[in-house]
Amino acid sequence: MSDQMLPLLNNRFTVNIDSPRPDCSRRDVAFVRIAGMGSSLKNGVCSSSMRSLFGLLSHKFQTHRAELRRALDHDHFFYDWHSANLERIVDLRTLTIIQFDQHTDATVNCWRLFDCWIHTWQGPDFDAMNPDIAYETMTLCYRSLSWLNKSDLT
Repeated sequence: MSDQMLPLLNNRFTVNIDSPRPDCSRRDVAFVRIAGMGSSLKNGVCSSSMRSLFGLLSHKFQTHRAELRRALDHDHFFYDWHSANLERIVDLRTLTIIQFDQHTDATVNCWRLFDCWIHTWQGPDFDAMNPDIAYETMTLCYRSLSWLNKSDLT
């Protein structure tokens, strides 16, 4: 069986976030989980109040959601991005998810999510009886998703 016929593991990935704002450079972020990424023809996944918050995202555009989870550290980047959106500062970004081959670390798949913003940010759970890693979780809304071709990855 050729290597291209073997199933890919879902634990080898990284996330890049780009911003059109000059004060926000490209960031490579380690997430432990990404769930719910997809594309559909359904209408109204994100609330109409969120669509009206972002003038660019009118009723013509379908929005989708994905949940991202990462170990909490001292970086407030995601909370600050979410807070800016709550203050009605339009800060749409492009997020790229890159999946790697489990043996060679070569890029095997790449998805790009366009016009992203953080709809919901959630801090860690605290439990004095059960020490564990503190995670932050965010629900990301995005306008569109593109699964890039192999030729687009070079």
